[in-house]
Amino acid sequence: MTPKICYTGSEDGVGKTFIDNGAVNLGSKNGFDIRTSEGRNNIVSESHNYDVFINHVYGEQGEQLELLAVVSDSWKMFGKGGHIFNTGSMVTHVPDYFKLIPSRYNSNKHATDEYCKGLYIKWKQGIVKYKTTNIKMGDFKGSKPVSYTHLTLPTTPYV
Repeated sequence: MTPKICYTGSEDGVGKTFIDNGAVNLGSKNGFDIRTSEGRNNIVSESHNYDVFINHVYGEQGEQLELLAVVSDSWKMFGKGGHIFNTGSMVTHVPDYFKLIPSRYNSNKHATDEYCKGLYIKWKQGIVKYKTTNIKMGDFKGSKPVSYTHLTLPTTPYV
């Protein structure tokens, strides 16, 4: 059986790939606004109709983390299984990145990364039925990913 997939974010780039593979967009073009609690609640409600939720949207005010929190809390409360994917960033592996490039983006991605680690632990302990994966694709310039061969990545199996 093919899982039903929904995602948040744009309909171009990676979003187009999601759509081309059968995912349903829960984005602003379809009436889902992550910037408001009402919009996030609508996404939460709709996410219960799917097996896979991909949290691919980013917001300057921490909306990606907030959406991850409310979706995961709701799935836990209702005992929902499935899989939540979150798109993180390789910036969280750059040594002293807060000092090098202080920004909301870096802070938000780091916070979301840490939240995903906690969700992995909850699944491992049997507290939640859904799995969580934090995907870190890196920066893309044109069609080629930027090389991060100089980074030392953690061996923690939460990703």
